[in-house]
Amino acid sequence: MIIFLKFDLLRPNKIKIDVDGNELTVLRGMKDLLRGASEVYFEDSKSKSCQVFVQFFIRGRFKKIKSKLTQ
Repeated sequence: MIIFLKFDLLRPNKIKIDVDGNELTVLRGMKDLLRGASEVYFEDSKSKSCQVFVQFFIRGRFKKIKSKLTQ
């Protein structure tokens, strides 16, 4: 969050996350940024690591929406 304040940048309201591993580290590091997001996108490959994302967002009161492409 410091970078947004330092350079007077607007916080993003849509975020795309693409990581392979260290999911919890990434999510914990961007908690403040996620609070202001209206949409967060990531590909759910149904792996155990993706379930970390799903549970994190559900606990954070995000809604899970399935794409027509992945149903």
